[in-house]
Amino acid sequence: QGFQPTQNAASYTPSSKVSTPATSAAAAPGTSDVYSGERATRATEIMAGQDLSNISKNELKALTNKLYDAGVITGEQRLDLTAPYADQQMQSVANPDEKRNFIADLSATLDAAKRLRPDDTSSIAYLEKVNNLANSLAAVSG
Repeated sequence: QGFQPTQNAASYTPSSKVSTPATSAAAAPGTSDVYSGERATRATEIMAGQDLSNISKNELKALTNKLYDAGVITGEQRLDLTAPYADQQMQSVANPDEKRNFIADLSATLDAAKRLRPDDTSSIAYLEKVNNLANSLAAVSG
């Protein structure tokens, strides 16, 4: 199993579809890294059994700490994934132990930004980066 770059964000691709190994040069600094080899294996092991569609903020924080400690994600990515966010109704998520659909909430936030602030391209690009990273991690959670 491996990760391949998709518009400055990591995207999961089964190893049978990977034609050439990716290099870290394929990702711009500050964007989602390209995972391959041992990092992809560590990501798969850590994400095994995790469900980003049913996870609390406290569980997400613990998970991203594991991913960071294993060298799977950067410190910036850890902060991006655990930053305060809104739910699908654009309400702040206050209870850190409440199970949420993190993937759907991120997607709704991105969709709202595109709809309500289409000229704010930097915010939209940031939300796309975080959304792609979360979806890449969810793809290997099995």
